[in-house]
Amino acid sequence: MTSFSLNAIFYQSTHRDSLGEEDLMVIGKIFRIRDLMVRVNRNKRTIVHWERAGKIPIASRNKINERIYDEKDIRVILELMEKDNFYERRPKR
Repeated sequence: MTSFSLNAIFYQSTHRDSLGEEDLMVIGKIFRIRDLMVRVNRNKRTIVHWERAGKIPIASRNKINERIYDEKDIRVILELMEKDNFYERRPKR
């Protein structure tokens, strides 16, 4: 693993999309969309829809363009879901 200075950590936290997943691991645990799906009990399509609609923050991407989230992202998404009642499911038509 690479050692980082405070400037590198600041850069890392503000420019996460340009870093590899192994670089992000230095700061904290990284979650993929499937981890978020389990945590919020929703499928990938719903999470991507929320992101595109601006209901949740846009996910960072790793080197192979997968959506990735850190612990802060997960916390923010859960808070937004609770605040805006995302847990209420619409009835099927």
